[in-house]
Amino acid sequence: MLNINKQMTIDQRLEKCVADILGMDIYVPLAGVIMLGKSELLDEPYPPLTACTNGRDVIYGKAFIEGLTDAEFRYLILHENYHKLDRHLHYYDYLWNVDARIAAMACDIWINNTLNKENEWIMANVPYVRTRYPGGFAVMPKGGLCDPSYNGWDIPSIFWDLHNKQEEGDGDTGAGGDAGAGGDAGAGDPSGYNEDGDSPFDMHDFEGAQELNDAEKEDLAREVDSAVRQGAMTAGKLGLATNRTIEEMLKPKVSWEKVSRDWAKQVCAGKDYSTWAKPNRRHMGQGVYMPTSLSDSIEHLVLAPDMSGSCFSVLPQWIGEFRKIAETLRPTMLHVVWWDTKVRGMDSFRQDELDNLDALVAKLKPKGGGGTDVRGVPTYLRQQQFTPTACAVLTDGELFGDWGVWDCPLLWCIANNANATPPMGKVVHIEV
Repeated sequence: MLNINKQMTIDQRLEKCVADILGMDIYVPLAGVIMLGKSELLDEPYPPLTACTNGRDVIYGKAFIEGLTDAEFRYLILHENYHKLDRHLHYYDYLWNVDARIAAMACDIWINNTLNKENEWIMANVPYVRTRYPGGFAVMPKGGLCDPSYNGWDIPSIFWDLHNKQEEGDGDTGAGGDAGAGGDAGAGDPSGYNEDGDSPFDMHDFEGAQELNDAEKEDLAREVDSAVRQGAMTAGKLGLATNRTIEEMLKPKVSWEKVSRDWAKQVCAGKDYSTWAKPNRRHMGQGVYMPTSLSDSIEHLVLAPDMSGSCFSVLPQWIGEFRKIAETLRPTMLHVVWWDTKVRGMDSFRQDELDNLDALVAKLKPKGGGGTDVRGVPTYLRQQQFTPTACAVLTDGELFGDWGVWDCPLLWCIANNANATPPMGKVVHIEV
């Protein structure tokens, strides 16, 4: 049998594999996403290059691609574009900031489990595929990380499960994949797997993703959403087979981290002022002196995490985001109130202690583990004889009793319970 791959250039193989993918009904909605940004084949921007994305652009290493079959190349293209499609390097930035290695592993496990299931469906349901692609339409390259035990899990759940296993000293965070076969792709690089021989078949340019400013990130999110929606609409009009994974991704996602930051800014609304005592450095290089805009900090910021047993897994994610709020707003006093059926304790920190948030987090002493009754929190705060400037409460909303009587602006972060509807304050529902 003639091996046409030997007669085709790498560029031609890329075009052919993309055409193969878009010729498959369930991947038609991916067309706009694949075309978004740049796709480049490079020799060695940093050796050894496998494949890499910053959430918008994709680069492939020519030497690595030469060692792949077309089925593996198709898999790699789909893998990178699923990173783009679900905005992993932007939407899950809080996970990358906690542990970049485990975040990369969680995203890859989710994608590879998904692609493996999709390949099985294609081979079983598309009439011509077994003849045209007898070895499989999209086959995971050697070094891919997957674990069927995580099928049905979302990325944050996979992340925290792997993270907890690492904290417990399990050490086996390879998750059952074919780890270690991807060469040294992750060696010494926090965006790849770099412990115990775990090396991905692609890299994750989280630093490059963060170089986009907020406006560029929002523009990219809109472009991705528009591209996949138009693709799904076209597929629907043509009566093509649907892709459940893409349908799920089309459901609106509310970034609770963004909502929490916007709420915190609203609490400080009207407190901005300008000063000439500290010139604005942005304009000084042009010889223009402008005042710096300052904002009064919140006097008392209260963070009140639900410490009932069902909320323990949410705690690290939530504290990580509110580290950013504390750093941005620099409250005069930061109070962390631990509660379950009642308040179990409170940790308080002065503004000068916020200069080292790592040390601050290390001082936290979580307490709880019982049921869920939030009414004791506002009662406790009144007993402390101060009215917080603002209070943010994390809970699963499975409360005993009502939502309490509060004397300050509230942000409710309600985890995994879309039916919970507090009668006061700003509410954001989160899935973790």
